[in-house]
Amino acid sequence: MESGATTEDKSQLKKKAKRTSTACEACRRKRAKCDGAKPTCRTCTATGAQCVYDMSSDKRKPFTRDVVQAMQLRIDSLESELAQMHLERGSDMPAGIQFYGGPSLATRNIPIDTFQGGLALNVDGELRFAGPTSSYRAVLADSSRLEVSNVEAARANSLTRAPIPGAVPKDPALPRRPPELSLEFRNLLLRLAFEYTLSQFGLVHERRFYRDLNASPYHRTPNYSPFLLNVLLGIGSRFINPAIDDCPADICSDITDVNTRGDVFINWARYLIDQEWYHPDLSTVTALTCLSLYLAGRGLDGPCWMYGGQAMRLTEDFGLHLGLHRLAMGSGGIRDELVSARRDTFFAAFQTDVILSMYIGLTGNMTYDVVDQPCPPIDHEIEFDVPMYRSSAFHNASKLILIASKMMTSVYALKPNIALASRQAAVPELHLQLENWYHDLASPLRASTTVVSKAPHPLIIGLNLLYHTIMITLHRPFFRRVAPDSSVSVSTEKCLSSAKHVVRLVKLQKEAHSLRYVAPMFQQ
Repeated sequence: MESGATTEDKSQLKKKAKRTSTACEACRRKRAKCDGAKPTCRTCTATGAQCVYDMSSDKRKPFTRDVVQAMQLRIDSLESELAQMHLERGSDMPAGIQFYGGPSLATRNIPIDTFQGGLALNVDGELRFAGPTSSYRAVLADSSRLEVSNVEAARANSLTRAPIPGAVPKDPALPRRPPELSLEFRNLLLRLAFEYTLSQFGLVHERRFYRDLNASPYHRTPNYSPFLLNVLLGIGSRFINPAIDDCPADICSDITDVNTRGDVFINWARYLIDQEWYHPDLSTVTALTCLSLYLAGRGLDGPCWMYGGQAMRLTEDFGLHLGLHRLAMGSGGIRDELVSARRDTFFAAFQTDVILSMYIGLTGNMTYDVVDQPCPPIDHEIEFDVPMYRSSAFHNASKLILIASKMMTSVYALKPNIALASRQAAVPELHLQLENWYHDLASPLRASTTVVSKAPHPLIIGLNLLYHTIMITLHRPFFRRVAPDSSVSVSTEKCLSSAKHVVRLVKLQKEAHSLRYVAPMFQQ
């Protein structure tokens, strides 16, 4: 009887045993069963072993239809180029090159400014350049209808409140000093900033930041500075819900307007910049990048682009885009922490710069071909800090942003003499790289569900939104609303497919977390 009961119990346990697609490294080496629990599985908990998951080690996923299609398109493109090389110039030259089975380029009616952009007046009546990927390209068509009187009226109400040239300048006034915050409220603002903005771009190493903050809050280090602290407090303030949370009036630049919450920290941070210029540090680059993100979330594109550009100038000055193998004297004596801090600081600033250049439609401050720095590896020490998978997301976002930089350099290069065929020829390879990137993405980093209760953290939703946005940007110039034949071009198909995913992801974010908890760059 006892033996039978034991057998039955084992059978029940076997049925209920949890299966996981990726076991931890310790269980792999021992060939032991792993329940996949994170951050530590049951087996490692029992044995006291270090539990580490390698999300990139699962190679059992078959290639999807999209990857196979992208490979075929790349093959077709290469064959077309080879055939073109063997043709003699003259009457035998075809009128245009076929693209994805669609009509020839010579017969395509693509507007001349598709890859050039142009000058336009923004909502404040200020003359600005709107590049080919700019979200403001629609205003180009309406610029000719604006009159001088309308421009002057809009200029007077500019968000920047800049004085009209010729006015008597006033003495600059010092910004109001931020209030002294309770430790609890300060930690709340920092937690919101780290969870919903800084983790999205790997901007600040949270553990090192708190370590240096607690050690000496008035001294600058590569991981911390008062300048950086005030920027982070400003970012965290934007995630407070004034209708629910306790929002002190003195964190607002205008104490009667809760919409200015956090500006008091930002205004003070901009005042502190002057202390950074003569002896900048890695924390200066980080703070400028964070400040750029804050201003992007407030819709201030001009200052946002300016501070982001300053951050990128410093990255080049520090040589952050170069690995230590480029150091003539060798890397001996340089601490590992500094090596990783340089690498992470660069990719955080570079990601922000590329995304901003896509959004505003301007040439990035640095291109992919000068980057000689490996992508940040997955740091298993912080991988399961809240939000989970932050290191994996940063690692994969860095790879994705390199593809986006290639796209901006080849397809959207702001050079008037590049033939349309040359731009178009770069699309198949970039399309294949994007499909391979998504194919290699670990399942915890995918936001493929529509079930609200299973929605991942906004960090993961943001990563997937970035992928689909880049896919749309790549194919948008070749999108056709009406195909000349029954077949639908790949560019049209991918634009429509990714657009549907963007709508799904935004709805998922809204219903699961609300749109309040979205990183500044994805609010645009």
